[in-house]
Formats: sequence, C-alpha cells, structure tokens
Amino acid sequence: MLNFFGNIYYKFRNIVLLLLLFSMTFVPIAQSQTIFGADDASNSLISIDQFTGAGTFVGNLDFTRIEALACDTNSNTLFGADIITEELIRISASSGNGTAVGVIGTVVFGMAYDPNTDTLFGVDTVVDQLIKINTETGEFTPVGLIGFRNILSLAFDSNTNTLYGVNPDLDENLLVTIDTDTGEGTLVGDIVGFEIITGLTFDEDTNTLFASDELTGELLTVDTDTAEGSVVGDIGFETVSALARCRARFFNIPTLSEWGLIAMVGILGIAGFMVLRRRKVIA
Repeated sequence: MLNFFGNIYYKFRNIVLLLLLFSMTFVPIAQSQTIFGADDASNSLISIDQFTGAGTFVGNLDFTRIEALACDTNSNTLFGADIITEELIRISASSGNGTAVGVIGTVVFGMAYDPNTDTLFGVDTVVDQLIKINTETGEFTPVGLIGFRNILSLAFDSNTNTLYGVNPDLDENLLVTIDTDTGEGTLVGDIVGFEIITGLTFDEDTNTLFASDELTGELLTVDTDTAEGSVVGDIGFETVSALARCRARFFNIPTLSEWGLIAMVGILGIAGFMVLRRRKVIA
C-alpha cells in the first residue's frame, strides 16, 4: 500500500513541479533612483550620493566627450550626447559602456527626458534652440529658439511638467524655465555664489532640483522659485558637466501565481500525508 501511495505521490509531484514552473510570474524590482554624472577630466560615468554629494566611479565612458545626460525613467535607459561625434549614446548605468544610437546632427550640451510624453529634449547650442531627439534614430526635430545663449544643461520636473535650463555666462548662472511647445525661455533668477553650473537633474520624489558646479566640483540644490543655491557636498570629481537621475539596476524576481500557490499547497499536503503513513508503518 505504501508503494502504491508512493508511486502516486512521485507522479503527482512531477506534474505539480511542471505546473509551478509555468505558473511563475516575474515581478520587477528596482533600486532607488541614483544621480549619475559625466566627468570630463576622467571621461567617466560616476554615481553621486544626493545626501552627501560624494561621487563614486562607475566606469569609463567609451566615447569622446559626453556633455549631456538624460534618463528615460519609463524604460530605465540612460542616454548621453557626444559633442564631438554629435551622436546620441545609450549608456549602461552599471558599467558606463555605451552604444551609439545614431547621429543627432548638431552639438547638444543639455538633455532631459519627459516621461509623461516619452520625449527626449535637448539644446542645440549651435543656434540656441530647444529640440526633440528621436531615441531610436538620434535624429532631432527643432522646437523653437530659447532666447538665452549657452543653455548647457536641462532638467525636467514630471510632477509639474516644467523644463528647466541653466545658462552659465559672464559670471552668472541663470536658471530659466523653457516652454516645451515653443522653446521660449523665461528667467527664474541668477544662482548667485557659484562658478560654472553645467549639470542639472530633478528628483520628482522630493521635488528637488540638483545641480553641479563644474569649477568647484560641488553638488548643490536650487530653489525653483528663487534660484537660490545651497551646497550639498563635494563630489570629488571637479569637472562634472552633466547630471541625470536614473535607477542603478533593474531586475526581476520569480513569484507564484494563484494556481501556483494552490499546487504548492497540494504537494505539501501529500508530502505530509506520506510522512504520516510511513510513521504508522514503521510503528
């Protein structure tokens, strides 16, 4: 009798194991958002602690000179723009390795991604205009003239649909908002007390605009109403020219569906029954 139940158990177990395998689903698990920066001097990708400002080397950037970063937070894709080759680059946030998407066709010093409309914005610094960049081909479409010279960085607040830009020029670091339909810029104010701000990124979780001073190597926060800047800390890399906020890693963990859980309970119940039967036989 025990062998009879044993044979049934093993056959049922094999069937249930197959059911468990096919009933598994995968739940995405992501790390919290991380600020990434491109350092000109070392031509490297770094991660930056938004609470202390401390920078950590991630990996070497495989391209000539990355002066713009942006993250598609919907797909967790980090993009960069090379001002020498005029290419759009897809960058690994875990290694810094890059793959060319295509030629943009102009010099782009600032980028930002709007996750609400899946739009990658950039600044064509040749004619000081806002552009849209195709993330599949790299090609750009003009939006309109900004009205400010040398906007070298962009950041997008998806909570309020506000595009910010910074213009480090003639001992000023002018913070502006930019109309995403027309490209027209509006002055917010001068970020007084800092040297050359060339990096911007926005934290939607805390409604914080972060910036980097390329000359002093400091990470700072900027008040979006008054343009007042406050130092967070020393990055440890003195030529951080671009910022973007992205997830460091993205991976899946397997979980069981409702039927998978039912099957698991069934196999555990039969296993318990077999153990009780065996004890009775031995007794």
